[in-house]
Amino acid sequence: MASNYAVRVHQFSTRLHKAFQLKPRAAFTCSVGSRAEQKIVAYGLDGTVQIWDPYTQMREAGLARAELGIDYAEDMAQVSSNILACVPKIVSGDTHISSAADIVFIGLNLPLGGRQSNAAMEAQPWVQSPHVGQISVVSGMSCSPRGHSDKALFLTGGAKDKDVYMWSVEIHGTRIMSTSATQKMMAGHTARITALCHEPICNRALAGSANGRVSVNDIASGRLVTSGAHLSKCAIGSVTLSPTNANILMASSASKSEQVRIYDLRQGISCSKSAITLGIDTPRCQSRYSRSAWHPDGGLVMYPFRNGTSESPEDGLVAIWDTRYARCDANNDGNGQ
Repeated sequence: MASNYAVRVHQFSTRLHKAFQLKPRAAFTCSVGSRAEQKIVAYGLDGTVQIWDPYTQMREAGLARAELGIDYAEDMAQVSSNILACVPKIVSGDTHISSAADIVFIGLNLPLGGRQSNAAMEAQPWVQSPHVGQISVVSGMSCSPRGHSDKALFLTGGAKDKDVYMWSVEIHGTRIMSTSATQKMMAGHTARITALCHEPICNRALAGSANGRVSVNDIASGRLVTSGAHLSKCAIGSVTLSPTNANILMASSASKSEQVRIYDLRQGISCSKSAITLGIDTPRCQSRYSRSAWHPDGGLVMYPFRNGTSESPEDGLVAIWDTRYARCDANNDGNGQ
């Protein structure tokens, strides 16, 4: 079955999990220590961070708003086998909330056997940031040492300075001890950084911003490799690489579109060079925290979005596209419907 179009194979409704007092914000998979099984890290607007076992569907650990010292997590990522990084959001004048931290690290020491324990997570506020002003987004690096390494590497993007930095930090156990080095990317963004991704083959940092631009930088030197013209009329919601081919980039638009664009990095990034465009450009109103994701086999694309402006859980949709039947070449501008 040959086609210029990716096929939307399914679409289903979503509901909010009752574990959160307010709306969940995002979730991602996490590997803890040397264990083979994956966990799910989820965080919401109620300020909690929770770890779930996807097989038993049981919560194994969690931190409350006061323990984190923030109102809620703006963004999160895994930066080492035992440490998560949390971008803090402070919006209240609560005396239990500390606004001093630039980033909050969370050490993981999950008990064996799936036993629930809040003591399995420890928050560590950090104030030594290379950014001027608040951090807006964080991303782990696939080349970051795992296991019992004493180092971790990760990327951060700025809300005020609009810069992208690579961090190298020293680790002891489940705690960050010091920042050993930072490298600034000469990305040249003029708007808030909204999405980050690490490309491991050439060791590059990909960054999307609130004005729809995506940059690609060499991490070792910080130099700009390529910069896409404004790929979207609104903010870039996410940039992710295919798990089976690190040359294939997926970029989603936030807030006012259902579109997801897929690019071959070897051909460059621009509106006219997308190998596949999924969805339609329509004035939807989904959250900018809605992020597209690849299935582990690299063929399916999943993307959540909201119908209208309602905050009710019943209006959420997850669209799934099958890209395996699309011809991904430089001349293909097909739209998947």
